[in-house]
Amino acid sequence: MAFEDLRAWIDDLEERKDLQRVGVEVDWDEELGAITREVSSQFGPALFFENIKDHKNSLCRRLFTNGTGTRERVCRFIGVPETTSYRDMVPIFKEPLVALLPKGHSLGRHRSIPLRALRDEHFVLFPRQHAPGYYDFLIDICRRAGFDPKPVQESERLHTILSLVAMGRGVSLMPRCVTAIGRKGVVCRPLRPRIPITELGLVYNPATRSQLVRSFITLIKESLVKQRDGERHQSS
Repeated sequence: MAFEDLRAWIDDLEERKDLQRVGVEVDWDEELGAITREVSSQFGPALFFENIKDHKNSLCRRLFTNGTGTRERVCRFIGVPETTSYRDMVPIFKEPLVALLPKGHSLGRHRSIPLRALRDEHFVLFPRQHAPGYYDFLIDICRRAGFDPKPVQESERLHTILSLVAMGRGVSLMPRCVTAIGRKGVVCRPLRPRIPITELGLVYNPATRSQLVRSFITLIKESLVKQRDGERHQSS
């Protein structure tokens, strides 16, 4: 993080006219989230809600959202040049996406399913401001399959998303590694015919002088080499 605290980050956004304060009363139940989602989808400014219904005297009188809703803001937040691409990173691993379905779902009877088969489903996703690049990637692959996903609920926490799927609130798309969690009530199915690949990467400032950061990057790169060598050995 390139800022001392959240207040410094908000001050920087305001100085750059990249933050919109919302003074009118906003309902915390769905309205606040809908506004944030709409602004985020249009790559709009960060939002600072200052008048939340029923929370005049609570601990959540004000709420800051969409702080990392654009690539440029993400870059400023972590202290790298604004021109840094989402691809300018050290790749850690690549995995195919799988569909998460509630147990008993009709599609769960198949060993694999086409992404288009989820076109009429409600989706449980994470908020776009949580990871804009990854969120846009998921929306894009759904559109390529011929439909726009219909988000019914959002959460920043993986285990919450799994629980919501298990409760039957909707379906989700996640990297294959989530199958290792073994959440009861959730069925994971591979996608076909062409399985979308998701990538986890590490972004850092190459100009950093921190020996700790450089050592960490070296460790990651060495681990990746060993991992790739092991994969080649298994496939040979």
